[in-house]
Amino acid sequence: MSVPGHLRAPGVCVAAIVAMQCFTAPAVAQNPRVIADSAGDALIRRTDLNNDAPFDLEEQRLPDVVEMRIGKFTPALPHVDRFTGNWAADGQYMRFDTLFDGLINPPGPVNLDDDWPIYAPLYFGPNPVYGFIELDMDADESTGGELEYPDYRYLGHVARFGGMPPGAEFANRVAVDRTAFNSNIQSPPYCERSGEEFHLAFDGEGDEIENIVILVERPGGDPDIFEAGERWVLTGDFLHRAHGFEDFAFQCEDRPGRYEPEVRLQFQHDETNDVTTVTLVFPLTNAAAAKLQSPNATAQPNDGCEDNQTSVTEALTDLRWSAINASPSDQNDPEFQLIAGWADNTVANHLDPTQWRITCLLGSAYPVQPGSQERYVFTDIWPNVIPGDFNGDGSVDAVDTALCQDYVGAFDGDSSVDSDGENGVIAIEDFARSAILFDVNFDGFVDENDSTPVPVLGDMDLNGVVEFNDVDDFVLALLDSVGYTDTHGGQDPLTRGDITQDGLLNGVDLSEFVSLLTTWP
Repeated sequence: MSVPGHLRAPGVCVAAIVAMQCFTAPAVAQNPRVIADSAGDALIRRTDLNNDAPFDLEEQRLPDVVEMRIGKFTPALPHVDRFTGNWAADGQYMRFDTLFDGLINPPGPVNLDDDWPIYAPLYFGPNPVYGFIELDMDADESTGGELEYPDYRYLGHVARFGGMPPGAEFANRVAVDRTAFNSNIQSPPYCERSGEEFHLAFDGEGDEIENIVILVERPGGDPDIFEAGERWVLTGDFLHRAHGFEDFAFQCEDRPGRYEPEVRLQFQHDETNDVTTVTLVFPLTNAAAAKLQSPNATAQPNDGCEDNQTSVTEALTDLRWSAINASPSDQNDPEFQLIAGWADNTVANHLDPTQWRITCLLGSAYPVQPGSQERYVFTDIWPNVIPGDFNGDGSVDAVDTALCQDYVGAFDGDSSVDSDGENGVIAIEDFARSAILFDVNFDGFVDENDSTPVPVLGDMDLNGVVEFNDVDDFVLALLDSVGYTDTHGGQDPLTRGDITQDGLLNGVDLSEFVSLLTTWP
């Protein structure tokens, strides 16, 4: 790949291996955990002031996750190609696949690093992916998190999608509005305390990509751009241990705190299915890390250092050792709560990737940076939310309407969130840099348009969720629209049944309804 001199990141060496053969997917010996997400549910959620910076949907695809797979993995020849092998119950590596609808490109630099201080998000193609995938390895929301930039994580951003996520682990942790980001770990909501031990970062730091190997190049394609049918392997520091640990982890004498090992990330586009799969394979133990060097390499001890052999076991052992051996002053620091629980954890109990909790906040970037603070345009999350479900109970009802109205009553005219004074409507201060959970339609105002429950497509029995109980109601709406209206409180069947939003209720909507049943929410 030829990198123009004025855009070249120091130390980036790109090798191109043109291999005009088909890549054969590994045989599946042990099923991974599979998380399905509906295709077509991506929404544009800008972060620029005034919510109007140019972002051409005809030119840039909205990153849309359709599936994630995670589990233990055994590469056939780890020192040659760690991505070819089998899912295996006794595998010594974790494999994590993220599948996107359509062609998605690696992230270009977005002016975050002094070594490559440029803004060029489309550097590797017009459809870059940005964001963070968080891995809670001990399934404990009290250990791990992000102190410096919680607004760029799932808990800090999910409100932009208009609903509260389900699950007890999210209770009192979601940032409802901008006042949540007060740098105080002891004040609710506890959006800094996500529970993550690691996250996969697509943040566009200029020096995160150290090397690119092109394993499959499109015939006659542009080697500078990731194109349809290609397979690239990127080397860099995409995998980060939670930054909330950094002030307290100190087992490694040379590099205490930070743990951002060099990893390899594979981007592969399948032309037949038009899906891009981004894959991380990372050792669970240092013994597995040694095999990445050569079949006979010796495993190094778990020293907590990121600049030699690295693994999940080593990173978690460092957390436990540091929590146990912390100084009294560290133990008295309120932020020590993020690591304290690891003193009682057994590392071996948390090495099954299928048991890890996963949250995602992913999106794209503005082609031209609109301001010094704006870079990302977020588009997809996991877990999904139901727009208008403000208490995360899985339904949209009068309770949610009351919550929205109560919020307006409490904060109308409060200058910390409302920019237009007391008038029965909250005009969100600094929208869309800031957002409020109750702004369901993401128009910058919390008003009566948001307090009315939003119809959920496919929810034919009107309970706010899409489930198999909706099947009979959908069939009735399809075959007898008048009968449906008469038996469903005067509801127009198109309101929830016209899933394709083309003004008709027909067999195409039925097909989409079946898809919703198997993937919702």
